Amino acid sequence: MTGLPRVFGVLGDPVAHSRSPAMHGAAFAALGLPHCYFAFHVRPPQLAAALAGARALGLGGLNLTVPHKQAACALVDALDPAAARIGAVNTVCMEGSRLVGLDTDGEGFLAGLAELPGGEPSSAVVLGSGGAARAVVDALAHAARAEV
Repeated sequence: MTGLPRVFGVLGDPVAHSRSPAMHGAAFAALGLPHCYFAFHVRPPQLAAALAGARALGLGGLNLTVPHKQAACALVDALDPAAARIGAVNTVCMEGSRLVGLDTDGEGFLAGLAELPGGEPSSAVVLGSGGAARAVVDALAHAARAEV
């Protein structure tokens, strides 16, 4: 293994069901990285303290899930363009002492569309109103790939 160990995690309420620790742990092991990834049960009133703790401890980064994606926008130091447009954050990167909020849900959805056997559809119906649904609608609209 190479590099210094870093701690990463997912914050949510609930979060025990998350497959992220197993998925990221397997990826770290496959890449020979000494990092670890945990699920942190964080209730909404504790989100600001959890993010401040992540900054203070120098965590490698975080993923956010229900119900924190929208609230995190006001708690990070900067937002990427997608997160700013949709008002939701699913990833927090540590850039020095700064917390940078990103939203990768839309990019991930578009990557999945690109691998469909029949090619990408010309129209889409998105069901939902949370951060992930907003990210998908935003990604489709900005990529001009489908009528939404």
